[in-house]
Amino acid sequence: EIQVGKPAKFVLQVRNSGNQAADNVTIHDEIPQGTQLVSTVPASTNDGSRLTWQLGKLSPGEDRTIEMQVMPKSEGDIGSVATVTW
Repeated sequence: EIQVGKPAKFVLQVRNSGNQAADNVTIHDEIPQGTQLVSTVPASTNDGSRLTWQLGKLSPGEDRTIEMQVMPKSEGDIGSVATVTW
């Protein structure tokens, strides 16, 4: 549960659970409706409300963590559904 006017952090963790390297790994996510983006770590590229992270190569078993901090502007449900391509 997050509160209006107080920053909230979302954490995305991506893991290569395969037995081969994954090349050109890219994460896409949307800034949740009803929120304002505060920051991302690592930095993302933004196209309107769409965020993109280019992670490059992930070796077998390797994982990466992405953090997105948002500020809720109004009450209601928010959500985030990230997609990963490689």
